[in-house]
Amino acid sequence: MQPIPAAQPAGRKVFSLLNRLMQVARELGMEFLMSPEFWLFAVVGFLAQLCDGALGMGFGVISSTVLASMGVEPKIVSASVNSAKIVTGGAATVSHLMYRNIDRQLLLSLGLGGVIGATIGVLVLTQLPTKWVQTTVSCYLICVGIIILSRYFRKVEHRERAVNPTVIGIAGGVLESIAGVWGRW
Repeated sequence: MQPIPAAQPAGRKVFSLLNRLMQVARELGMEFLMSPEFWLFAVVGFLAQLCDGALGMGFGVISSTVLASMGVEPKIVSASVNSAKIVTGGAATVSHLMYRNIDRQLLLSLGLGGVIGATIGVLVLTQLPTKWVQTTVSCYLICVGIIILSRYFRKVEHRERAVNPTVIGIAGGVLESIAGVWGRW
């Protein structure tokens, strides 16, 4: 009977696994996986999604703020944040479809407005000077953060407002495409 080999410490196993992943990444030409920035963005994205899952909001604010504070151009911030939201948005859509939890008329109104607003927002984002967009988006993110924190610390009563859903979709599309943030905050 052969002796059972001593178990490797967990840290050594993790290091060995990461080393192998880096080797595979090099072989596949995916060197970006080895950059510290990639892992920083991955950790920030994970924490932002954790917050969003727990509170129902916050992913866009957290990730946009971190990316903007690191000096990333507004165009890249918007594209990165919105690309990251595709997976979670798709999963939420499938879930709502499975439970037949969709008001088709509202979906069409918001969707049409969102497409129009996103188109306007992208045109604004790509045509205005970067410095102006950075300043405006930074102020907007600060305001959204203050609103979210104030709602956490004091109870805000919910008020129903009669606003055309297409107008809401347009506003949401513009804000989402420029800053990566909009919602029920």
